[in-house]
Amino acid sequence: MKKLIVLLAAFMLANVQLFAQHTYLVNKCQVADSDNCSIYKYNGKSSSKILMAGDEYGYGGFSLWDEGAYVTFVLGGQYDVLTFTMGHDDRCTEDVGIVTIHGDGNKIFDEKVRGYEPPRVHTLNVAGVSQLTFKIAATDIEVVVADAILWKAGQKPQPVTRPAKPATSPKELVKDIKPYYVSNF
Repeated sequence: MKKLIVLLAAFMLANVQLFAQHTYLVNKCQVADSDNCSIYKYNGKSSSKILMAGDEYGYGGFSLWDEGAYVTFVLGGQYDVLTFTMGHDDRCTEDVGIVTIHGDGNKIFDEKVRGYEPPRVHTLNVAGVSQLTFKIAATDIEVVVADAILWKAGQKPQPVTRPAKPATSPKELVKDIKPYYVSNF
């Protein structure tokens, strides 16, 4: 009986440490400045779901909307790597946005986010960066960043794993699946 209790306690401690190793950007770093930005802090299983391309990302992140939207986080030079998933909000399916990330005023990332593409996972070197700014240049798209996790020196960045979705019956393309992207042309 004692072995079972010890085994259960060790299992629970391992799970707590597994989740504790993630340092979410939006939870740990102060926002220095922002415009047209919503922050979604990670609060465990009760976190609000972030939707991108028809899938749920229920972990810490933020969204930027309207041309010129930005958010600046204070990293204080304490982290080496930032991993994140970036895509478009489910309501935006046609436009293209350009996301630029600056570390202490220097451009370190530049990418187009298209309303008809799936989200992409990115890894950025942020070693020594004091302030990190995400900025969007677009006409009518909402860019969403989810699973924004910071890693210190010596930590190996690991992707956030999601629970497997339950198996479902086969789908028929025309009958069962709604179009993901529809053009009026």
